[in-house]
Amino acid sequence: MVSQCANPECGTPFLYLREGRLFASHRSAPAEESRVEYFWLCASCAPRMNLVTAEDGGMKLVQSGEPMAQQEPA
Repeated sequence: MVSQCANPECGTPFLYLREGRLFASHRSAPAEESRVEYFWLCASCAPRMNLVTAEDGGMKLVQSGEPMAQQEPA
């Protein structure tokens, strides 16, 4: 369940879906069903940040405008 902004320096509480940007990450682990995890960036962080899939399968916070080559493939 999403409770606050995914930016650890922000902490804005999640109140409304219409404010900010929601991200879905499809994760699967060996011997487990695939599951979807949700992350949210608030209206202040979303214009300047993005979430991408990291090598370990987690989510990585990056600045908007970073070259795609520096972002991990989904």
